[in-house]
Amino acid sequence: MLWVIILALTLLGAAMHARAAGHRSAQRRTAEIFLVYILAGYYGVAMLLAAAVHLSNPAGIAGLKGWAPSEPFQTLYAFALLGMAASAFLSIWWRGTYLLGPVLSGSVLLLGGAYLHGSEILRTGRFVWLKDGPEVLLDLVVPLGVLSLAYVHKRSMRQGVEHANGADNADVEWRRRGNVGDATGVDVTAFYLRGARATLKSAVTNGVRLAVLKDGSPSCATTYIFDGTFRQQRDRGQGVTAALLSQAGIRLFNEHQLEEAAVYLEALEAAPPLGS
Repeated sequence: MLWVIILALTLLGAAMHARAAGHRSAQRRTAEIFLVYILAGYYGVAMLLAAAVHLSNPAGIAGLKGWAPSEPFQTLYAFALLGMAASAFLSIWWRGTYLLGPVLSGSVLLLGGAYLHGSEILRTGRFVWLKDGPEVLLDLVVPLGVLSLAYVHKRSMRQGVEHANGADNADVEWRRRGNVGDATGVDVTAFYLRGARATLKSAVTNGVRLAVLKDGSPSCATTYIFDGTFRQQRDRGQGVTAALLSQAGIRLFNEHQLEEAAVYLEALEAAPPLGS
């Protein structure tokens, strides 16, 4: 019953956090919120408590589980639990792909527990719902749910970044009114500006007069950007690099304007060289 209460409180906290995030909470962000809460609030707490009882009362736990008393084994098991609890708690601060570590180690442990409980029930033919039911159910449902959340989180990590506040990137560079952020809320504007400036320097050095860029990109968009909610909502605007190139007088085209770009290139090639 204790584990059910801990899980219920964990899920309630995650749901309240996700709801408070509102429209800012994209799919990846929502999955990450629930992952972190379950890892720290359930995996971490459950493994920490389990480690404590195995260290403090190994004989009692062995008797409860029907194991042969083996204090050295239980001590080693307790320290393994402590290690996994620590990795689960660290998910509060370390996000992204780090979450896969505690997700896999904790889920494999719980699924292994479900396998052992199921094997024991089949071997003895005894099943007491109030005693065995919640434990077996939690050992099955929780890790499967966590693995599903991890899959959603990992897949949605490929969504990249969008423009928070829906700002045009000329504003990002020249008036600092907008920013570029990823789905977890991390501001990555500085990286995009650094790349944009390097691109502009190379373009000016090499005499670039036109550029064909990918529309919708936070860096290369020529006509529209996404608004930062990660719900495929578009706003008019340019990407960071596109804004700088445009300001420098470089003619921009997107992937749907290849014919126009070809015509413009022919016109440039037919025109007399600059300064002649």
